[in-house]
Amino acid sequence: FDDYSTDHETIHFLPRIRLDGTYVDEYATDELNINKGLWIDIFVFCDCAGNDKLLEIQKKLLGCIFMIHEKYLNRYKKRHNIYFPNTRIYDISENLPEFIRIKLISLLRAIICLLGRKNDRLFNICMYTDHRVIPRRFIEELDEHIFETRTFKIPKDYDSYLKLYYGNNYMTPMVSHSHFPLDTVVFPEEIFEKINEFTEKELA
Repeated sequence: FDDYSTDHETIHFLPRIRLDGTYVDEYATDELNINKGLWIDIFVFCDCAGNDKLLEIQKKLLGCIFMIHEKYLNRYKKRHNIYFPNTRIYDISENLPEFIRIKLISLLRAIICLLGRKNDRLFNICMYTDHRVIPRRFIEELDEHIFETRTFKIPKDYDSYLKLYYGNNYMTPMVSHSHFPLDTVVFPEEIFEKINEFTEKELA
């Protein structure tokens, strides 16, 4: 399990399950002391605020968390002369002791959750895209589907969910990605060996 409490130098906003024994050469993490294995993202939701004014506060608090998290990403950009808009929050985060930084992130997330009210929308406290607010039905109305011999619960209206995040052409494979261009990602042979071992074991 990987998040800011287990890997203090992580630059990621959302927790992840990392696969030990694997390695991904990921943008901006090459010099960080974190688990760099293959991962599955975990998206955490809370109740959305009951009115637009409080929702804007939720979004601003989430933005503060992102800026605190990006402490190490900004160091990377500085080393490589990549421009980024500096702010007082970045400066404060840079000078905070690690345990205070972690407690501050936890406090901000708790406030975001306290602002929520039970309604038909959910607020994603880990998402850094525009789709932080989603219909509650995407999480509560689920179907079971089998993938690679395992059964998983997915949104019943998965088509609308995927279109919301990835657009109407989500079935078309992407040539590249804004965060990780394919020509910068390294997949050692050991990864494929482990995938084959896992697949053979599951199918045995």
